[in-house]
Amino acid sequence: MGHLAARGYRCVAPDLRGYGGTDAPPDVASYSAFHVVALGLGKVFVVGHDWGAIIAWYLCLFRPDRVTALVNTSVAFMRHIFIRAAAVKPTDFFNRTYGPTYYICRFQACRTELGRL
Repeated sequence: MGHLAARGYRCVAPDLRGYGGTDAPPDVASYSAFHVVALGLGKVFVVGHDWGAIIAWYLCLFRPDRVTALVNTSVAFMRHIFIRAAAVKPTDFFNRTYGPTYYICRFQACRTELGRL
């Protein structure tokens, strides 16, 4: 972001609740994609990665009038997850689509292993 800002671009990283040093509200409802907004900006060019890519897809679906363009890395569009979110857990989708070596699946495996220690 610093590289782009140094070249005159305005860069904003949303506060994704519970990640890094951000607040982690105990109410699960506080984590919906509707809580991330475009900060009152007009049209935006969005670049997303990892969980931010999923939020970027939501932004495009819910507010296409606010998006000029989108570039996402690491997470492909998952239509069935966005249409029927309860039908498929994202980690199950990633494992089935990309296999157990996909980075998100590997993190889940590590998490399971740690839970057994």
